[in-house]
Amino acid sequence: MAEEKIVVREEGIDELLDSFMKILMIIIVLGIIIYLIQMIQQSIQQAVEAYVVERNVELEALLQGSVLPNKPIKFYYRPSGSAEWIYIDTVYTDSEGKARKIISLSRGTYDFKAVFEGDDNYEPTFAEKLNIVIS
Repeated sequence: MAEEKIVVREEGIDELLDSFMKILMIIIVLGIIIYLIQMIQQSIQQAVEAYVVERNVELEALLQGSVLPNKPIKFYYRPSGSAEWIYIDTVYTDSEGKARKIISLSRGTYDFKAVFEGDDNYEPTFAEKLNIVIS
């Protein structure tokens, strides 16, 4: 049985290594490009979510009867179904007897409450709006 000899030319190995290195570089560059695209998409998605997460809600309370300017109204909110009211702010009524407050909330369903604690001339009162959907 005759022995077969395999002869590998040195130039062929160099060309093969050069081709392999070029392919490897292309794969690395493509990996970096894919990674950067994913990071950009994630950043854009986070920016969109951050924009959509908060909604401005205008709260308005009117003391009815005669016009009652400069009376303190306390605003509260809570996620619907929660027992605990969260204090927002105290706002004084304007010349028309209205108190207004703008707040930012996440999407969800909320209850709102406005409270006038009364004074020497007027009894305390409050009003609630329940199950208001912020979308």
